[in-house]
Amino acid sequence: MPLNSAPTSLRIERPSGQGVRVSVHVRPERPRGARRELRPRRIRAAARRRRRERRRVIRRRPRGGSGSVRVRASGVFARGVDAGAFYLTLVPIRPRWRGERRSLRTLPGVSLRPGSLAFNPRPRRLSTAPLTPFNSTPDAFQLHPDVRLYGTTLQGFDWTSSKTKDRGWWRNVMERADAIAAMGVTHLWLPPPSHSVSPEGYLPQKLWDLDDSAYGTEAELKALCAKLKSLGVTPVCDVVINHRAAEGVGPEGAYNQYGEPDARDVDDEGNHVRWGEWAITCDDPSYHGKGGPDSGENYHAAPDLDHSNPALRESLKRWMRWLKTEIGFGGFRFDFVRGYAPSYLEEYVRAIFDPTADLVVGENWVDMNWEGSTLSYDQDGPRTKLVDWIASTHGVCALFDFVTKGALQRAVEHVEFWRLRDRAGRPPGLLGWTPQRAVTFTDNHDTGHPQNHWPFPTDRQELGYAYVLTHPGVPCVFGPHVWTREDGETPGAGDVGALGETIRTLLAARKRAGIRAESEVKILIAEADVYVARVGHSLTVKLGPRYDVPPEILPQAPDWVLAASGEDFAVWERADPDYAKETAARPVEEPFETHDDVLIGGDLEGNDRPSIGSFFEKNEDSEDSEDSEASEALDDSLDEDGEEGVLRTSPHDRVGDVNADP
Repeated sequence: MPLNSAPTSLRIERPSGQGVRVSVHVRPERPRGARRELRPRRIRAAARRRRRERRRVIRRRPRGGSGSVRVRASGVFARGVDAGAFYLTLVPIRPRWRGERRSLRTLPGVSLRPGSLAFNPRPRRLSTAPLTPFNSTPDAFQLHPDVRLYGTTLQGFDWTSSKTKDRGWWRNVMERADAIAAMGVTHLWLPPPSHSVSPEGYLPQKLWDLDDSAYGTEAELKALCAKLKSLGVTPVCDVVINHRAAEGVGPEGAYNQYGEPDARDVDDEGNHVRWGEWAITCDDPSYHGKGGPDSGENYHAAPDLDHSNPALRESLKRWMRWLKTEIGFGGFRFDFVRGYAPSYLEEYVRAIFDPTADLVVGENWVDMNWEGSTLSYDQDGPRTKLVDWIASTHGVCALFDFVTKGALQRAVEHVEFWRLRDRAGRPPGLLGWTPQRAVTFTDNHDTGHPQNHWPFPTDRQELGYAYVLTHPGVPCVFGPHVWTREDGETPGAGDVGALGETIRTLLAARKRAGIRAESEVKILIAEADVYVARVGHSLTVKLGPRYDVPPEILPQAPDWVLAASGEDFAVWERADPDYAKETAARPVEEPFETHDDVLIGGDLEGNDRPSIGSFFEKNEDSEDSEDSEASEALDDSLDEDGEEGVLRTSPHDRVGDVNADP
């Protein structure tokens, strides 16, 4: 029996006042292991026309109240197909927004064979976060306006800063405070300030003791924070709360005993909180903890803290609140957030900060996708992990964009700039999905010198910063890339190297152009040896060694002027400053909102989201079909986004016009 006579229907539950557009189509079945042929553009265009004959688009508009939408599958196809896979694409009909149209994803799992229509009910989980516009909610956690518009961060230390002579790092940063403010950065990330078993601060032992830090004294730190704030720079504290090193050995021979409680750590009943085995998780046999099981990954180097214990959480809140109110920190960087559940971090942030926190960012170092020794082009898996973690905190915490670092690092090192555009035409990392929660960087104290766990190529650092500092997100500059000395001595305020001068030039161009964390990116071309993108309305960046770029791609005088250039990169800005003013004044699009996974084969979980009812239920209602122009428009959008259609000859075969007015 041909597919066009299948007497089946689809019912989709929708919330009140919410319509849904449904695209139903069949993809012809190929033999197992067969590869799709790479075809020229004219053949792909003909293939798109043929596919349109095999599918129709049906739209159901809300007519008030809640209920279900029924779509009959019979008569959907103009031609019969012997065998293939049955796909559904659900697109909510919402008030028009200024971003691109995105579907909730194609739902696979339904297969068609001659004479029958079978549905595979096995549940499969699929995240919808990066494909659905985030909606504003009353309790949405907002970034501070300065971060949303011009947020740029400087990491003010490296792995050797704790070795500064006479514990003078706080004093050294104080000497550079004016130069830091003059660069135009809005935030300065400082190292963990507490007494620590390791001088770098990442094995904290006495949380409240800031006088016994390798970086300096509590008074020096307070003075530094006050100085930075007076210059318009927010100090950000590196907070380590996944683990805490013990001070003594317990009865069972394990290091799980803590010293006398700090006089400032007093609970609501006026009692000093004495930490012990109860504060340590029970799943690491090295420490014999008596708390609950670990809610994240085990750190092993020190006892993991049991964040499920209310007394411990309240103690940590008091300490972090003290860092903010008494010491003067305005933002936090949370170390190793994979070590405990994100719900606990959300509780801490909401208890300490207002709903307009300056900057709260976590370190979630995810593994990239690899194909043998080659970095995979598709990095949706790693960035989905980042988005899901952010969503689990209800958006109160940003993350360092390790996926963007990986793709950018590979692109500049191997001249593979096609990696800087994903299949949907967006940047490849967290930056392409939730830029307002992406802190981008080329190196930090772990990846760069002297640890070199994952170093960015030294001779390509300028190229890396030309990308990071011109694109949205909250870029983070590594301090040693600005100040450096050949003799190995601690650099001073005047020891700015060539890379530092380039960074300062790019920061100034970013500010003049009004680039913010959520600015729009239009990638004009992304091929092996060239990448060109327009960011906002007033900044264009070109990366790569190619010179024979089409003239319609590169900015032209007198509308554009060169802002910065170097080996294999150039940045232009609009000659008319009104473009920058328009970009800076434009309101923020949509704040980040949490999402839940979609359970295919069951109900769509989450608040006020559509749910799938009975898939193939007889329907007596008539179809309400969309006109052919709307059908073809959706077909074109699906083909362009790469969700359906013939595989492109490369992931970078589209070109735009940089000189066109927005």
